[in-house]
Amino acid sequence: MPKNEIVSDQLAVPNGHFAQATVAGPGRLVFISGMTARNTEGGITGVGDITAQTHQVCQNLRAAIQAAGGTLEDIARVDVYVRDMNDFDAIHAVRRQYFTGVAPASTMGRGVQVRERGISHRDQRHRSAVMKLATAIVDGERRLGAITSDDTEIALLPGSLDDVVRSGTLESVRDAAAQAPTIALAGIRLAAPLSRFNRDILCTGWNYWDHFEESKGKREGQDPAEAPKHPTFFTKGPDTVIGPADDIAYDPDLSAKWDYEAEVVLVIGRDGRDIPEEQAWEHVFGFCVANDVSQRDLQRAHGGQWLKGKSIDATMPLGPWITTTDEIDDPYGLQIQCEINGELRQDASTKQMAFRFERLIAELSRGMTLRAGGRAAHRHAQRHRKCP
Repeated sequence: MPKNEIVSDQLAVPNGHFAQATVAGPGRLVFISGMTARNTEGGITGVGDITAQTHQVCQNLRAAIQAAGGTLEDIARVDVYVRDMNDFDAIHAVRRQYFTGVAPASTMGRGVQVRERGISHRDQRHRSAVMKLATAIVDGERRLGAITSDDTEIALLPGSLDDVVRSGTLESVRDAAAQAPTIALAGIRLAAPLSRFNRDILCTGWNYWDHFEESKGKREGQDPAEAPKHPTFFTKGPDTVIGPADDIAYDPDLSAKWDYEAEVVLVIGRDGRDIPEEQAWEHVFGFCVANDVSQRDLQRAHGGQWLKGKSIDATMPLGPWITTTDEIDDPYGLQIQCEINGELRQDASTKQMAFRFERLIAELSRGMTLRAGGRAAHRHAQRHRKCP
């Protein structure tokens, strides 16, 4: 398998069939894809009926894997694109015969374009199959939900998001979400996506150079002598977590210096220890956001450590859902913003990070196991104005 490069091999196949394999290093076949089609008159293009046509596409896909230098064990996902939603069940039943245990694609509409890197754009997918997963409160119970691509509806599914993250059952969730009915998201209360924690939430600080420089002289005698050469880590207690729209447990008697910070959160989807940077994304389930509400006086009153000022109960809204990594075109093109009463206070991009996600995961996991379902909060978007 090719190492540390993107290799794409497209097969020119007869009768409109299409197959592609994309390999990303080191030695990882990210996905393979194929297309079935119907002509403009509604008839089937290519050989036989839609089932026979899909068998042909899957055979082409296997040939594409070999042409890209891979084996079935290298596959992370298989995409068989569908022009007609009525064909979904038949096509994916055939796909499973050829690629058992490999994550399926979502269906796509007419005029589909296959991206070079092999991750289909979320707007091209059937809206109920986009993998933005939430935890909804319905009739007082926590329910797994899949959010539609336009963020207006939710499909309620069996199971819990905690179990999905830990068990690696995303394929079955994709299938269920693609076929489940949806209801309006408006009026549905969303809880924090995850509620079962293996340990404290792992966090990194000072990870935007702009924020680091901006805060010089404002740390009440606790400024480091120079810019950090390694990430700065701390933890937050699990009882800090609340739903994305829940009230923060504000208590002016507890602290006189409450502060906000918009964060990107990585959700770990696979256990790992001593994870090399080039394998970091294999351990990430998805992304969400958080508001790391802090009590600065408590943070600095206990010898310079951050635990106390970062772990007050019910002070970290988390959510509103987890977006799986295959929905993110570029993890270094994410914009993080925070508004207070309609005023933009923070605005930054992950491209401004001091330490990249891969390095954070590698350094956190050195000698320490990261557990599926765990969270790593990546801190500090650039601040426009200090919270009063």
